[in-house]
Amino acid sequence: MNNLIDPLWYNNGNKLKDINYSWDERSQILNRFFKIYKKNDINCLIFGSSTSTIINVKNIKNYKCINFSFSAGSLDEFELLLLYLKKYIEPEVIIIEINFNLPEKKNPKIDKLLPNYIFSDTKKNRFVNYLKDYLSLKCLIFSIKSILDMPNLLNAYDKNFEPFVLKDKAKKYKNYINLSLKKEPNEIFFSNAKTYQKLQDLYPSTFFIGFIHPFHPKYPINRYKSNNLDNFISTAHSISENFDRFYDFSLPSEINFNPENTYDGSHYYSDVYKLVVDKIFEQEKINYGYRVVKFKEYKEKYIGAILKYNEN
Repeated sequence: MNNLIDPLWYNNGNKLKDINYSWDERSQILNRFFKIYKKNDINCLIFGSSTSTIINVKNIKNYKCINFSFSAGSLDEFELLLLYLKKYIEPEVIIIEINFNLPEKKNPKIDKLLPNYIFSDTKKNRFVNYLKDYLSLKCLIFSIKSILDMPNLLNAYDKNFEPFVLKDKAKKYKNYINLSLKKEPNEIFFSNAKTYQKLQDLYPSTFFIGFIHPFHPKYPINRYKSNNLDNFISTAHSISENFDRFYDFSLPSEINFNPENTYDGSHYYSDVYKLVVDKIFEQEKINYGYRVVKFKEYKEKYIGAILKYNEN
């Protein structure tokens, strides 16, 4: 059964239905990478959290990308993955999402989150993982739940591995999630500068793009009202200096305000991320998001957007 459902994407996905649910996302994406990276000439890698899983790489015109975004994805995991992937690929572009709602400190259990073969990689180890996984009760449960349409997560993929949100199941979110209004841990984000520099040293010919994902205007407006906006903007600007280009899609806008575009105020639908892709890859001239360069202009732009939507 596990070979037919292929819940961890070792092969080409579900052979019984035109949907591939998200289970162990970290294993799924790596397994998918090894299935396609050679024949597809992958030259672009995207890293992010659950908010970026909806990025459809087929919307990217000039690069062949794979999206390594997964739930609660953090920089320490991205670093380990990029160290591991170095032996297989030399990407032209690496995109990294910055998520201020996730901890950016080292996770002591990281070796339990990522597939164990990245720590001692051989084809034999990957094959051993395949056998262990598809003979396991865990994967059998994944397969049974796939047949019964009982996913654990709201992000899923069609037969061509194009992402979408299970909107019917997303209706359970009657209210927007509570993003923290506490002070951002500047010292943690600032310490990540060493990691970003390490990654650029590891991939010296790669162009690095960073971005802050969209979220509902109520969060920056509340930051502004609680006198915490300067902290956010200064931290974001400092992070931006570690990238060749950097964008912020959290500025209040009609798109971010529209409840039809999000189910919880933090996770937005594919149409919005099509705009994100167009902006960061400079595919279309669109009035969404902001390229961060100079601190003063960035702050003025952000506060101007807040004042415009403060009464909505």
